[in-house]
Amino acid sequence: MSEAPYQPWQSQPLHPGQPYVPTPPGAVPPPGAPGSSYSPPMSPYGGAGPRQAPHHTYAPPAASQSSAVPQAAPRLPRYVAHALPVSTTSEIPGRTVARLLGPVVGTVTRPRDLQPNPELALFLTQIRQDATRAMVEMARQAGADAIIGFAYAGGAISSMSSEITAYGTAVTLEPVPDEPAIAVPAPAPTASDV
Repeated sequence: MSEAPYQPWQSQPLHPGQPYVPTPPGAVPPPGAPGSSYSPPMSPYGGAGPRQAPHHTYAPPAASQSSAVPQAAPRLPRYVAHALPVSTTSEIPGRTVARLLGPVVGTVTRPRDLQPNPELALFLTQIRQDATRAMVEMARQAGADAIIGFAYAGGAISSMSSEITAYGTAVTLEPVPDEPAIAVPAPAPTASDV
């Protein structure tokens, strides 16, 4: 009986503490050994040692595969003015807070099963603008001059819907002598206002 040629993967166990078991001639090499078709998974630190997993990159479809129907450019979100100044900071520049009126919120709910599409950014922006509009309306009804500490929060309220909440602190401002009041353009009407 002739002996098989030396194979480097036969000389050591694959893992510390694993006993060495010689591989008979003609047998399939163990996973991870040279000559094996098994490729170890990528480590979270950038590789699996000498055998790296292939990196896949996105390639756009060739011109011959493009759709015969031209795709419209996605609509972009637009600026929406509010009836009150709204600030993410704890102050309105150049003004002094006279009185804190309290927290104000605006909450909207939307379905959670949104599919990615070119209009998704516009839709998500409109959701936030709707929540902000509701918050500003609550502050206006409270007699506020401005909203400070503005932020958004959101989360699931069921398996089918989620909420976006705009919140901040409604405040009144001390009048500024020799200056007109803060002029903020009136909000533009929306499709829901028509």
